[in-house]
Amino acid sequence: MAAIDIVILVGYFAAMLVLGAVANKKQKSSDDYFVGGRKLGTFSIMSLWFSSWIGGAAIVGTASTAYDYGISGIWYVLASVISCILFACTSSGKINEFGKKYGHVTYPDFIGQVYDEKTRLVATVTTALAYIGYTAGQFAAAGAVLQMLFDWPLVTAYAVAAGIVLIYTAVGGLLAVTYTDWAQFGFIMLGIAVFGIPICLKTAGGGEALLGAMPEGFMDIGNWGWATIIGLTLSMVLSFYTGMDSYTKCFAAKSPRVARRGTFIAAATMSVVAVGATLIGLAARVKYPELADSGDVAYRFIFDYFPAGLRGVALVGVLAAIMSSADICMLTASANLSRDIYQRYFGRDKSERHMLMVGVACSFVVGVLGLLVAVTMKSVIDILYLCMTINGAGLFLPTVAAMYFDFHDSKSACASIFASLVVVIAWYVLGAVTPYAVFSVDPIWPGLAASVLTFMPGFARHMGRGRA
Repeated sequence: MAAIDIVILVGYFAAMLVLGAVANKKQKSSDDYFVGGRKLGTFSIMSLWFSSWIGGAAIVGTASTAYDYGISGIWYVLASVISCILFACTSSGKINEFGKKYGHVTYPDFIGQVYDEKTRLVATVTTALAYIGYTAGQFAAAGAVLQMLFDWPLVTAYAVAAGIVLIYTAVGGLLAVTYTDWAQFGFIMLGIAVFGIPICLKTAGGGEALLGAMPEGFMDIGNWGWATIIGLTLSMVLSFYTGMDSYTKCFAAKSPRVARRGTFIAAATMSVVAVGATLIGLAARVKYPELADSGDVAYRFIFDYFPAGLRGVALVGVLAAIMSSADICMLTASANLSRDIYQRYFGRDKSERHMLMVGVACSFVVGVLGLLVAVTMKSVIDILYLCMTINGAGLFLPTVAAMYFDFHDSKSACASIFASLVVVIAWYVLGAVTPYAVFSVDPIWPGLAASVLTFMPGFARHMGRGRA
C-alpha cells in the first residue's frame, strides 16, 4: 500500500476510538448506553440499519459470488433490502410504540411482556448465543483483512480488530456505535459506490464491454440457484423480525415515524452498495478470468485497480462494513447478559450507575468470547449463517403471533423456541461429524419444522377461540 493508504487506515482506527470517548461523556444511564436515550433521528437510524447489515460478508461475499455466478451475486445484499422494506412496512413503528409504552430495551423484554419468564429466558439464551456468534464472525472477517494488509499472524490480526471494536463500543455504548456508524456509512458509500462503481466500469472497458465479456448464464438473476437464493432470503427475513438489534434500533428512534423512515432509507442505500459490490465481482471476472478461489477477489481488485488514496478509502470502506456490524452485535449480546440475565435475576434493586458499569463489563466479556469463537471457527460465512439460523428459525412464529394476533400461549412459544434451538444446533453438529446425506440439508428447514410442529397446535386453538 502507498503511504497515504496507511495514513487513511490508521486515521480511521484513531477516529473510532475518539468517537467512543466522546460518546462516553454523554451517558448517564443504561437507557443511554443501550438505546441512545430513545432520541435518535432518521439519519442515525438509517446508519444503524445500513451499517449492521452491510458487513464484510455483504461486500466481500457479494463480490465473490458475482465472480462465480454473475449478477445473481446481488442477492447477497438484495435479500437484506427486501427484509428491510418488509420490516419497515410492518413492524418498525409498532415496535417503537411498544418500547416507549413498556420501557423495553431488549427483544427478550418484548417476549417477556407478551409471554412469561420461562419463554423470556429461552429467548435470551437463543439471542445471546446468536449475537456472540455474529460478533465472532465480524472479528474473523476484520482479522482476515488486517492479516492481508499487514502480514500479521492471524491471531494477532483478530486481536487488533476485536480490541478496537471492543474499546469504542464498550466505552461508548449505542451512542458510540451511532457516531462511528455515521463515519462508516460515509466510507462504505464512498469506497464501494461513489468511487467503486466508476472504477469498475472504467477498468472493464465500459458497461457494454463488461456485459459482453461475461460467461454464459452470468446475466441470469437466478444463476446462483433458486434453492440457495430462497433459503438465504428466508433466513434474512426471519432474522430481521427476530434479531434483537432490529428491536434496539426501533427502541432508540425518537418516534414511530422516524423508526419507519430510517428503515426505508436504509433499504435504498443498501441497494446502491449491492450494485457496487456486484460490479467489483464482475469487473474482477474480466481481469482475472481463471481464479481457483474467489474468496479474496474484492481485495485483489481493490489493490490492483484502485489508485493510491482511493485504495485506502475503499479498504477502510470494507473494514468499516465489518466493524460497524461487529459493534452493534457486541452491544446487543451485552444487553442480553446485563439486562436480561444480571438485572433480571440478580440486580433488580441496583442503581442506574451500577447497571451502566455492568453493561460496560458485559461488553468486554462478549468481545473476548467473540474473539475466542473467531479464532476457533475462522470461517466467516459458516459462523454468520449458523447464527442467523439459530436466531430466526425458532423465534419468528412466536414473535409474529404476539405482535399481530394477540397470542399469549407461553407454553407453545417456549416449546417452539427451545425445540428449534436444539434441532438447529444438533443438525449442524451431526452434519459436521457424520457422513449421512440428510444432514447436508440446510438447518433452517428442520429448525423451522420443529418450530411449526410445537407452536401451531396452541396457535390453532387460539385462532379457533377467536372465531368462536
